[in-house]
Amino acid sequence: MLDELFNKIVDMDEEGAVSLAKEYLEKGGDAQKLLDVCRDAMAVVGDKFEKGEYFLSELLLGGEIFKGIM
Repeated sequence: MLDELFNKIVDMDEEGAVSLAKEYLEKGGDAQKLLDVCRDAMAVVGDKFEKGEYFLSELLLGGEIFKGIM
């Protein structure tokens, strides 16, 4: 489930990522693991931005997804 969440964040699927994170926590998932996955995914988003694969809009959307999960 956390791998899927990671991919949804990197792929900019805001609705899917927030929904999956909520489901994970409702099923008793570890909040620290969730936070770690979000940080790792945001690191990939940042790398893609630095490489020119993502633009400022994707970087901001990644932040919004992270904020929505938190």
